Amino acid sequence: MEKVLITGATGFVGNGVVSALFRKNYKVEIIARETSRLDHLPAEISVHKCPLLEPFKIAEKLSDIDYFIHIAGLTKARRKEDFYKINGEAVKIWLDALLRYSTKLKKFVLI
Repeated sequence: MEKVLITGATGFVGNGVVSALFRKNYKVEIIARETSRLDHLPAEISVHKCPLLEPFKIAEKLSDIDYFIHIAGLTKARRKEDFYKINGEAVKIWLDALLRYSTKLKKFVLI
């Protein structure tokens, strides 16, 4: 069974992606904030609590994933710097972590 790791899975778009992958029999794992509501997600999904900008905290989880889907982001922010940090810098941080720790990644999907 192929394994997918997703950021932003608790949001509107992410929830739909998680549901679709779950129905297609992927092993779905998500990265969520400590404060994320998870009650609407299937109970079989593995949840890894990790700040968005600190993927090294779950480096061991990155080693055996087949796909990584990055959905987490901001649609608006109080400061332009916050918008770019989450929507730009976070992508680079995750790509760097995947290049360093992942051993079998087939695809990185950015939404």
